[in-house]
Amino acid sequence: MRTSVAPIIAPLVARHAGDAAFYWQQRDTSVHSPLVGLPQLMEFDRLLDAHLDGLRVAEDAGWDCALEQLRRWQRAPQVFVCTLLALENSEPGPWLSDVWLVVQTNPSRMLRGLISALAWGPAETSLGWCCHWLAEPRTPAPLVVAAWRALALRQSSPADEQPIGMEQSAWSVVSTALPLAIASSNEHVRAAACRWLAAVGQPQSLLPLFSDPTARVRAEAAIGWIAAASRSDSQVNGHPSHPVPQYTPAQRLDLQTQAAGVLWLVTHAMVQELASSSGLPRSQLQHRLMRWLCHLGSAAPIGHAGIAKLLELLPPRLSLWFVLHHGDGRYLLTVEQYMADPEVARLAGWVWSSLTGIDLQNEGLALAPRGPTEAPRGTDIRDPGLPEPNISAIAQIGVALQPGVASLGGQQVNESVLASALWHAPQALRWIANQRLVSAGARSTDIRSRARTQYSVLARTRAQGEESLNS
Repeated sequence: MRTSVAPIIAPLVARHAGDAAFYWQQRDTSVHSPLVGLPQLMEFDRLLDAHLDGLRVAEDAGWDCALEQLRRWQRAPQVFVCTLLALENSEPGPWLSDVWLVVQTNPSRMLRGLISALAWGPAETSLGWCCHWLAEPRTPAPLVVAAWRALALRQSSPADEQPIGMEQSAWSVVSTALPLAIASSNEHVRAAACRWLAAVGQPQSLLPLFSDPTARVRAEAAIGWIAAASRSDSQVNGHPSHPVPQYTPAQRLDLQTQAAGVLWLVTHAMVQELASSSGLPRSQLQHRLMRWLCHLGSAAPIGHAGIAKLLELLPPRLSLWFVLHHGDGRYLLTVEQYMADPEVARLAGWVWSSLTGIDLQNEGLALAPRGPTEAPRGTDIRDPGLPEPNISAIAQIGVALQPGVASLGGQQVNESVLASALWHAPQALRWIANQRLVSAGARSTDIRSRARTQYSVLARTRAQGEESLNS
């Protein structure tokens, strides 16, 4: 343990702990944001690092304050702060034990913070603890889940962001633990193992899990296969003992269709379950469905006959989310029809703008902001910051997109359009751009990673592209 010698101003340390948790939450929830882009992510990172530095300078007093807030609030942001401080400490074990005593009381609410810190913190220390938890047979299932998911995140990070540096001993631990994870009686462990297999480009190991008894695992296996099967050896930070399998184009297409079909069926079943749920279970189901629909929308073949039926089954918000990620111009009319629904009008307007490339405010297609005495509509509460579309004005200009073609920003999706989106679009559209680029064989840009790393990776990719054109 370190002993602090500098004067400590307790309220200031408490502010650092609270604000560090706040800014981590801002960046964590921005992955599919329509408003946050790379510049905003860079600012979140700057402020997060500044407040973490304040806790580091306070040494033991900073840890005590962060732990006190974790025990009080018991949320993922506080778990992230404490776990990161623990991983940076010279003796992480006791501090990590203090964190786990809190996390184990409600892992579903707090584990995300632990995973994020393991992916963000010192690579060697994080790797050591992940391998330790995987090698120990008595490790609680949530810690096993955290280890697999953190390893997957680090493995798929950009090449210059704290490389995972897994030596043969670490790969040996992972290789030994993997069959146990795939065969685990705990569905969350099996699902987490799917993410690791996707990250290291081992789709063949995911195929048996297409028939797993749990829908969540089948979905993760399908999502993992879709992600892993498009990668080549040069795109995966793997290990010589785990070569990436190569498929012929016909084999790849057949298995891609099979994986999309698995995800399709799971989504259908979950939609039906959502219709009869309420309260917190409904909220959790909807969150999971939104993630699945992101992947299904990107993977589903353009023009598939079942898409129209799926959109009829989905609630409005989820239907709009699917259309955005699918991009087929034939469903732009569906988006316009949802603008009349006060619960999703703002979201529908933003999806319409994202597909067409027409800015509602700049083109005079948004309603004036509501006055302070006017009652807010549901769409104001759910989608703050987005303009409210002027339905009649939009109908008058009569915009249409080419059916049977994926569009983004009013243009047919191609490498140039997607690369531009990675630089300039909000996170929600950057996710789509990255997903489509990876499917086309490009290296992934982890939009969750540090903003400065993303800038570096994108700049290098652009320079390589220009060099290729000039050669």
